Amino acid sequence: MSWTHRFFFLIFGGQGFEVIKKGCCGTGDIEVSILCNRYSINTCSNTTHYLFWDSYHPTQEAYLALSSLVFDNKIKDFF
Repeated sequence: MSWTHRFFFLIFGGQGFEVIKKGCCGTGDIEVSILCNRYSINTCSNTTHYLFWDSYHPTQEAYLALSSLVFDNKIKDFF
């Protein structure tokens, strides 16, 4: 398990995501970067259920949840 997976598991614990151990694209286990795009074979139809887009990168929904967590809870510490 990569540090990215561990980081997101630690923060979210999979909460709100149905699939947390594999990516939406391809097999979800090895494909990454250019091998994964919306035209790739076996790409999921609904990314909102997935924590990761490919075997390494979080989905837009995961990034949105992370940014909301940071901005909603931590931004007050800067001002």
